[in-house]
Amino acid sequence: MGWTGTSTLITTRSKEHGAVGSTLDLGVLSPAEALRLLHLHHTPTNPAEEVAVQRITELLGFHPLAVEVAGSYLAFGAESIEGFVGALENPAEDAMEFGALLKEFLPTGHEPSISATLLKSIRRLGPEGLDFLRLASVLAVAPIPIALLSDAVAIADSEDIAKRHSIKAVSQAEALSLCERFGHDVRTVHTLVSRTMRFKYPNDVR
Repeated sequence: MGWTGTSTLITTRSKEHGAVGSTLDLGVLSPAEALRLLHLHHTPTNPAEEVAVQRITELLGFHPLAVEVAGSYLAFGAESIEGFVGALENPAEDAMEFGALLKEFLPTGHEPSISATLLKSIRRLGPEGLDFLRLASVLAVAPIPIALLSDAVAIADSEDIAKRHSIKAVSQAEALSLCERFGHDVRTVHTLVSRTMRFKYPNDVR
């Protein structure tokens, strides 16, 4: 039953849903906001790290999702902050090519570094986390119940491992800020993350 006076808010970088209702075009973060967001995951311990953190936000064009994912990646401890800066300043060829595909959705001039950040985090996922993003990449931009993920895994594998597999999948994606909570047992995946999966894993048999 619907309730009068209620509204639904959908956040997305996509331009595809403008005809659905009223739209509010939000820009990127301010430099100070981007720094505060990154500091939530990685607090600089010396002046050199402070400069490096600031450089990361600049390379990412102060894009909120990219800064959040970068912070989670650094907190994961897979790479030093200096190494991460170097990687963003010289992204791999595939990230540069991928950035061109996402150009219309990203701040001008920052496509390769944002793409490199998304790819680095996705490649840190185990097979369970990749399964979750595979499912998200073929669904509409909408909340995904964990039960739906379990059902999909049960079809591909077996019911015996589905629940455990799904819990690990969501935990991996959350740890790298590749999904967000939408209630207790539902998660959302940003359209840029879904697009990354579709562009980089288009012929994945799984």
